[in-house]
Amino acid sequence: MPICTILDSVNGNGRVYYLKQQNVLILFAEGHIQALTAYSMFEHVTEVVTQNGIEEVFLDLSETEYIDSTTIGTLLKLNRYMTEHGGKAWLCNPSENVSHVLKTCHLYGYLPIVFESSMSELRSDVLDHVPLQRKDLLTDDYVLEAHKDIVEASPQVRPKFEALLDVLEKRVHGDA
Repeated sequence: MPICTILDSVNGNGRVYYLKQQNVLILFAEGHIQALTAYSMFEHVTEVVTQNGIEEVFLDLSETEYIDSTTIGTLLKLNRYMTEHGGKAWLCNPSENVSHVLKTCHLYGYLPIVFESSMSELRSDVLDHVPLQRKDLLTDDYVLEAHKDIVEASPQVRPKFEALLDVLEKRVHGDA
């Protein structure tokens, strides 16, 4: 069965496809996954999980070349969302680049990771793609929350995000 339409991120090279099988949702991320694609993925996944009683989400990252910090925060948020709803989220087969980023942020092992060779076989069965949300829906609140999740999970990286957190706090809450 052919893969459906591609979801392009803002810079045109990040895509997320998905396959729903009973109470399992399998996502395949390809290319450079950045804020808008990560946000769109999270919004769509939470809707699919809620509407379909999904118990497990697997995100295959074997074809992912790059993830930005908002995407890392989104992965933490997805993990928390699934736990709060009685389910489980798994990162599968992270590429060398993704593994490096997760290790740099001291999150490798914090997020559940599995290595499953059968994911490549399932990729050919992908039925749909995650729809891209409008860019204006990606709010400073979401980006701030994603980065707070990173710092909460890995406090030692806080200095790397301090300036960004300060700017986002001012944008969201004003110059109080």
